[in-house]
Amino acid sequence: MRPYIDLLLHPRRFANFICRAYEKMRLEREAKRNNVKLVIGRDVHLTDCHLRVRPGTKNIALVIGDKCILKHGIFEFHGSDSTICVGEGTCVNALKAAKTSFMAGEHANIQIGEDCLFANGIIACTCDFHSVYNEEGKRINPDRDITIGEHVWVGRKSYICKGTSIAKNSVVGACSVVAKAFDQENCVIAGNPAAVKKVGITWDRKNE
Repeated sequence: MRPYIDLLLHPRRFANFICRAYEKMRLEREAKRNNVKLVIGRDVHLTDCHLRVRPGTKNIALVIGDKCILKHGIFEFHGSDSTICVGEGTCVNALKAAKTSFMAGEHANIQIGEDCLFANGIIACTCDFHSVYNEEGKRINPDRDITIGEHVWVGRKSYICKGTSIAKNSVVGACSVVAKAFDQENCVIAGNPAAVKKVGITWDRKNE
């Protein structure tokens, strides 16, 4: 009972509580309308987050861990049998005019570790949206998973391509195009195409 009394005594806290409840309810409605299995953890703060689903897509899920702060995030499903999973404590700090998008294709997942940080205008996509075939008629550009480790900071306007993995405690520089797997931890990745620029680093949310 005590937390509710505190909300009534502090109008700003009460307003924030109402806003969070509304944003969660809106995302739940979108999930229900698009047949998305939605799991939202405790103490999650949502601001203008949306689901986009290609018609006919089935068996898809969005899992948001505890204590995530997601601002202006778009979660898109362009094929069946896929999951987008956001780890506990992850923050998407995008802008209304430059949203950050996570796009899952068919049979391809996006796995984001705990305590990650995403800036605005980022795209993480597991698919090419169109098929490419060789001379024998075999598709040569299948959708592939994206895996981002714990405590990874992705700079603004970066593009995370399909088949990418980024090891924990790493930083992706702004406007980078990450198009391969990076297994080395504690490094700075930047450029187009992205490459390791510095090793032996870590990062913190505090600005000293």
